[in-house]
Amino acid sequence: MHGKKRRSRKYLYIIAAVVLVAVVFIIRARQGGAAEPIIQTAAVERGTVTATVSANGVLQPLTTVEVKSNVGGSVVKLAVDEGDTVKAGQLIARIDPSDTQTTYEQSQADLAAAVSKVDQAKQQLNLQHEQDAAQIASAREALESARAKLIQAQEQAHVQPTLTVAAINQARSNYDAAVAALKQTKTATIPQKISSAQAAYDQAKVSYSTAEKDYNRQKALLDKGFVSKSQAEASEDKYAAAKAALDSAKSKYDTIKDETDQDLSSAEAKVAQTKAALDDATANKVQDEIKRHDATAAAAAVKQAEAALAIAESNTRQDRIRKGDIIQANAQVTRSQAALNNAKTQLGYTTVTAPRAGIVTKKYVEEGSIVTAGRSSALGTGSGVALVDIADTSRMFALVSVDETDIAQIEIGQDVDITVEAYPDELFTGKVTKVAPQSEVDQNVTTIPVTVEVDMPDQRLKPGMNVSCDFVTGCKKDVLMVPNEAVKDSDNGSTVTVMEDGKQVTHKVEVGLVGKDYTEIVKGLKEGQKVVTSIIEPNASPGTGSGFGGPGGPGGGRGAMGGFGGMGGGMRH
Repeated sequence: MHGKKRRSRKYLYIIAAVVLVAVVFIIRARQGGAAEPIIQTAAVERGTVTATVSANGVLQPLTTVEVKSNVGGSVVKLAVDEGDTVKAGQLIARIDPSDTQTTYEQSQADLAAAVSKVDQAKQQLNLQHEQDAAQIASAREALESARAKLIQAQEQAHVQPTLTVAAINQARSNYDAAVAALKQTKTATIPQKISSAQAAYDQAKVSYSTAEKDYNRQKALLDKGFVSKSQAEASEDKYAAAKAALDSAKSKYDTIKDETDQDLSSAEAKVAQTKAALDDATANKVQDEIKRHDATAAAAAVKQAEAALAIAESNTRQDRIRKGDIIQANAQVTRSQAALNNAKTQLGYTTVTAPRAGIVTKKYVEEGSIVTAGRSSALGTGSGVALVDIADTSRMFALVSVDETDIAQIEIGQDVDITVEAYPDELFTGKVTKVAPQSEVDQNVTTIPVTVEVDMPDQRLKPGMNVSCDFVTGCKKDVLMVPNEAVKDSDNGSTVTVMEDGKQVTHKVEVGLVGKDYTEIVKGLKEGQKVVTSIIEPNASPGTGSGFGGPGGPGGGRGAMGGFGGMGGGMRH
């Protein structure tokens, strides 16, 4: 806690003791005669015994950020100075925006041109729609006309009751041809088709077997890395083609009976048709034959008109091409918009703001400096030229190096007393927040970095200040305690010399927690007893006591300080 003056009081006690001893020596010197040793004592008290481990270090802020510009250029304005307190988003600097402004305007023009191309592509698509519609309408009209003429010709052919001899001969010829074709179908065509289908199916099975073996071999080689993926894929394609051919040949073979039956039925139907035509020709004679030819011509005209309509309708495929043009134009708009957004972002980067609140601890550039692009990052990382450093001092930490022999006594959450060299009379407190997993060696001394967070830091604490930390390793309150100098240790245990009726009497004691300045007495003493802490020999010069344990007095005292009783390490009450 702030405001503790423990160290100052300790120094005052020591000074007072030195003055007292000096006065005693002066008086004794004036009186002359044999001088007796001066015995210094302290009372057995109740208080708090605190054991600590000490280590030195420096103060660090919570974070330190190097603020950099995301774009390079000349610094036209630097809005902060060292020591300024800034808020997140506050202006730090402005970079010359000339180049980025030009890029931004060019991106705007590119976007406008891309949007114009989209409009143009849409207009061309609409025009194509209109042309296709006109061609299709014309083709449909021609088809309707041809169909009407066909109907008329067919009606005339049916009206005429007389057949000419030519019509009869033609009908007979057709009939004879149909009969011959029927015979050819039965004796040659059907057997040949069956044989061909069988042969094709057998060949397809052989090809499929070969392709399947090759595909399996290539696949195995591919798995082992002996052939390329393209070779394996080519083999797979051949395999798929062979399978498709096999399926087709099998389908052909399975349906050949239906096909040959159809051929036979068709041939027989043709015979029946031509026989009927012969009969009709014989009955209708010449005029019927003429009108029949007219009807045939009309039917051909209908087919031509249908083909023309199909061509006109197929021209609508141009619509897909025009739509593709629109897609490409829209893609260019997207690219141009992205370029514009990027240019706008780059233009915004010319205004550099604080990434977080804090204090400007260092300024690297001045107005007019040329900087390269970088990214704001933790101190000492990243690329680019730093503009300023901003430290977050809302939380302060002491980074100290603890000797490896003491590290076992340090743990997370442990209380720490902190003394800042700049404010030696004030005691700060904190807690251990981190113990590094890796040791450090400096001049053959092994230490462990330990981080201590300062409780309630104020603006007086600056990054880089030297500090001394006392880690509280043990604390007992309201216990009997004596100064460390009063306790003597030996192989037989601990003892304390007590003044009883002006005489020194040695008491065996049981000690508990040993603090920096005081030792807990568990057994052997009572509160209020006077214990010997130091003996000043009469021949000793001021400030150079014999030390407790000198001639004529008990020895082996703990922590004697120039013969005077130590202060601190415990709080009396």
